[in-house]
Amino acid sequence: MSVSEELKWEETSDGEVRITAYTGEDEEVSIPPEIDGKKVAAIGEKAFSECKKLRKVTVPAGVSEISPLSFDRCGSLERIDVSEDNEVFSSEDGVAFLLDECGDKELFIFPAGRKEREYTIPDDVDGICAFAFSGCTGLTHIIIPDSVKGIGVASFMGCNSLTELTLPDSVIKIEDHAFSGCTSLTNVTIPDSVETIGSSVFERCDPVTITYRGKSYKCDEFAEEFNVENPWS
Repeated sequence: MSVSEELKWEETSDGEVRITAYTGEDEEVSIPPEIDGKKVAAIGEKAFSECKKLRKVTVPAGVSEISPLSFDRCGSLERIDVSEDNEVFSSEDGVAFLLDECGDKELFIFPAGRKEREYTIPDDVDGICAFAFSGCTGLTHIIIPDSVKGIGVASFMGCNSLTELTLPDSVIKIEDHAFSGCTSLTNVTIPDSVETIGSSVFERCDPVTITYRGKSYKCDEFAEEFNVENPWS
């Protein structure tokens, strides 16, 4: 059976294809540029969710929309390779990036099945997208460059081997649930540059120590001090 036959899809209002599900069990999937003569333009939410054998996905040039949760719970996924002709998404060594409407480059998806224990985010990255590192249980250390301005919703959710994290002075916003479920996290340093902190940022991270504006806090102390929703209430 061909990949096209194993893909479920719907037609968008523009007459293009949005992939909604994958029913196969291949380790490598190359998404076709067209299905039934229609351009494949989008990969929908959880389209490849829980494809436990999937190790590599190739994305064609015409795809301009990918849900952050398209590859949710794909624990064996090691690479997302994007066509060099794609104007919205790109990839570097199997990690996917997004060029947003403002021209900023954001880390979009770090595949959860990658083997490295440490990862250095490229220094031309401006932000970390929602769910970008979600479920990356093997990572113990991530180096964030001083180009990054924002940490997206649930961007590190479930990174349960991550032990320590220092955010650069460039960061101004940390969104909801950013580090939720990072159960091995012991120390986080938040720079004074941060102006906005979302709710439940450190949910299920007890007993992490959070250093911010010259003081150290536990989860409940931090929530009370800065009026951030207390994840333990």
